[in-house]
Amino acid sequence: MAHEIRNPLTTILGFLRLIRRDNLKSTTISYLDIIEKEFQNIQMQITGFLSFSKRGAFEESYEIISINSLVHSVIDMVTSRLIDHNIILQLNIGEDIQLNLQKTSIQQVVSNIINNSIDALSEIEENRTLILMGQRLRDIYVVSIANNGPQIPEAIQNKLFEPFVTSKKHGTGLGLSICKQIMTRNLGDITFASNPKETTFEIIFRVPG
Repeated sequence: MAHEIRNPLTTILGFLRLIRRDNLKSTTISYLDIIEKEFQNIQMQITGFLSFSKRGAFEESYEIISINSLVHSVIDMVTSRLIDHNIILQLNIGEDIQLNLQKTSIQQVVSNIINNSIDALSEIEENRTLILMGQRLRDIYVVSIANNGPQIPEAIQNKLFEPFVTSKKHGTGLGLSICKQIMTRNLGDITFASNPKETTFEIIFRVPG
């Protein structure tokens, strides 16, 4: 089913890129940018569902990627949501680092955590803040994503990375489970801490010696 969805999406994306070759107004080009970013989001979701399959239907190849570039590519995709929800983004990405990872899958992890943070922040009235930091700590590199939204309910904190566990009314409960699986496959980890003032997720990458 995932492959059947992906095929027409790829065709549509191809025609969008052909449309770009015409002389278009700047506003039209900006709309095409948004559409392409949403396509990337859909593709990341499909990749996640495929990788979640117990049959191993999909296995993305590994490549050397820049963590800074990857984080910024995800921020570009969620910028419209940050603006729509009046969220202040505080970005502090330090030393760049090159790692051998599954690029699209890791993009999905970062995207999922940021979008979850945006959903949480939409529940508060003002001073919505998202803090994204990256730093190397000896043999690991940590990307932390913090928000000042409501606390994750204590009743589900111990099983948050299990399939079908969610506090969202319309959530599937698969997003964080897929993220955990992706990080394990990439020799990393994902953890979190949540209290009434702040919720922080840490995406942890192992740095080869």
